[in-house]
Amino acid sequence: MKKLATNITLYSTTLLLLVTGGIKIKLCKDKSYEYTKSIESFDENFIDDDFLVAAHRGFSSKEIENTANSITLAKNKKYIDYIELDVRLTKDNNLVLSHNNNLVIGYNCKTTISNETLESLDNYNFYYLNNSFNKNITNIFNTTDGDIITSRASNIDYKKYKICTLNEGLKACGNKKIILDLKFKNNTEVYVDSLLKELDGIDTNNIIFQSSDLLSLLYLKEKRPDFNYLAIIKNKNSLNYIDLFDNIGLRKNLVSDELVNRLLDENKQIAVWTVNSKEETENIINEVGPNYKEIIYISDYPDIVAKTLNDKEKKFTKN
Repeated sequence: MKKLATNITLYSTTLLLLVTGGIKIKLCKDKSYEYTKSIESFDENFIDDDFLVAAHRGFSSKEIENTANSITLAKNKKYIDYIELDVRLTKDNNLVLSHNNNLVIGYNCKTTISNETLESLDNYNFYYLNNSFNKNITNIFNTTDGDIITSRASNIDYKKYKICTLNEGLKACGNKKIILDLKFKNNTEVYVDSLLKELDGIDTNNIIFQSSDLLSLLYLKEKRPDFNYLAIIKNKNSLNYIDLFDNIGLRKNLVSDELVNRLLDENKQIAVWTVNSKEETENIINEVGPNYKEIIYISDYPDIVAKTLNDKEKKFTKN
């Protein structure tokens, strides 16, 4: 009898937790849905603002990153000022757009860009893995952009895509400003030679060249001092190099009011990456104060970032 009572209590407690959790999830989903509709309204009705937003690898939350579709979508959004693209070198010294060197071509099967020719890469259909299950779990109780993050992740997970060349990517950007993230791989001299050859005859005034491989970026800078450069700062040790560059890209966890003030006093342009939610955008705004308008916000969710910045501006103006 005692065992039966214990089982009934356990069952009742479990049922109560499930019902309570289900109600909470439903309420969170409803609030998140309302926020999603406000983002859609912002996207449709946007006219102009004073903020600088960069689409990370194109509009990479809606379309597969570094593809013609993600770049074209970013090009057509007025609130996006820059399009950031990752550039890698193939075995036969051609430049293609990809963040990763290893790409999925089938179940438990990958290939490596640096070991493939441009022709062989063009023969593959690649598969994009976006970890949508993990994003669904971590955003269950996210009452703002949770619905956007999970639905977009699911929409592009496991989709097929074709690799895009640098030349195709530059053309797809139209008149947008461009940030090229140069993915060196112990191939600095060959990479730079191939890059300069590819850019011959192209107007580069609209392009910022960035990399976390600061020594390779300095090598390019020696070759072409007329280019516009941005040093990607991943950790505090890399801060030792900031005097060598006019533009600085800070990992979001490195952002502080003191550092931002220092860089702005030295007339350096600052970019912050990767700012991917309403909360992260607000954290940056709260940390740097009035200087929040001086930053380039690099994001997979440029619509969320742009709306958050615009909403904050309205509050500041009202107050």
